[in-house]
Amino acid sequence: MPIDLTETLVIGISATALFDLSEADKIFKQKNETDPDTAIDEYRTYMLEHENEPLEDGTAMPLVRSLLNLNSHKNPKDNAPIVEVVVISRNSPAEMRVIKTLRSWNVYIDQAFFLGGLEKSRFLKAFKPHIFFDDQDSHLDPASGEVPSAKVLYPSNSLLNKIMQDKACKTESTKIKNQNFNQ
Repeated sequence: MPIDLTETLVIGISATALFDLSEADKIFKQKNETDPDTAIDEYRTYMLEHENEPLEDGTAMPLVRSLLNLNSHKNPKDNAPIVEVVVISRNSPAEMRVIKTLRSWNVYIDQAFFLGGLEKSRFLKAFKPHIFFDDQDSHLDPASGEVPSAKVLYPSNSLLNKIMQDKACKTESTKIKNQNFNQ
């Protein structure tokens, strides 16, 4: 008999919010600039070569650990957990490294979906978690049309944070130049 999750808080979360994948992402972005046709293959090769190396915590991991800890307080008569966390990732074969990392930390997540490049919002529309956390606007914008969504910020020491800050500075600089031009 399936577990009834109607009384369970269901959280959808991106693997990139749970784990620091900045090194793999850096490899992908660098390759994508020079040879976009092979960038995803290089990312996948990197993840396979490093699948036995646990990932570092991402920004949202402390939140997820705390939420999952609530399940230790559930009534033993209840089959359903208090909180269910669902990991959602567009990339594959990153799943083995993610799963092995979770196991090494004794963090138990019952559901993970590795979408092989499919759009997350399509999955979220069908699955309907109570809230979805991601670290990328390109996923949050379409997702927010389907479910409540929240942005997880990169850790301050992350390579991705530096890239995003540089991008924001360039965008702000362009806005200021355009304002001055229009005055």
